[in-house]
Amino acid sequence: MSTQCLDRIVDYYNDNAWNAINKALQGPQAIWLIGLGLGEGKILKEIQSISYFVLEDGCTFRTWVKHTEIIKAWKELFEDVVKIKSRNL
Repeated sequence: MSTQCLDRIVDYYNDNAWNAINKALQGPQAIWLIGLGLGEGKILKEIQSISYFVLEDGCTFRTWVKHTEIIKAWKELFEDVVKIKSRNL
């Protein structure tokens, strides 16, 4: 994980989200947690799920799983647009 954020760079983490957040923070700053949801498990650490987080300076960190989900969604949208455009030709 990088310590400095470049324009629109996304860092990935496979670690526990809270560990990744602690590594990314450099002093007090706002942070947005995205994809906070409940998974399966019996204790909070097992069920809490953060897909990605964004620091106030714009640095974005996401899990590799979320990244692949986003790529898949963009691919499907692109294919839909191509189909629509080809029908209109």
